[in-house]
Amino acid sequence: MKIIAHIGRSEIIAQLTRDEFAKLTGNTCETALIVDRYDDGYAVGRELNVSDIYNRLKSQEQIKDRMNSAAASLRALADLLETIKPIADEVVK
Repeated sequence: MKIIAHIGRSEIIAQLTRDEFAKLTGNTCETALIVDRYDDGYAVGRELNVSDIYNRLKSQEQIKDRMNSAAASLRALADLLETIKPIADEVVK
């Protein structure tokens, strides 16, 4: 991606390859080309809500982090149960 120009403080004009553009919009270049999205769906002047794409990916990343944390907690609990099991076995006898 190449920055072409800044428009004010909040807008940028950029040059992207088809593959870069496809990845930015959550696709692969091959997928986009198969369904002719470049020719029909991405016409000049069309606006894309990149914030929604970013938010979805960020949410998926956070879910992954929570799953890793939950897995670590379950491992710790399993270790604790393994430690307590011999004591529980003795109490039951």
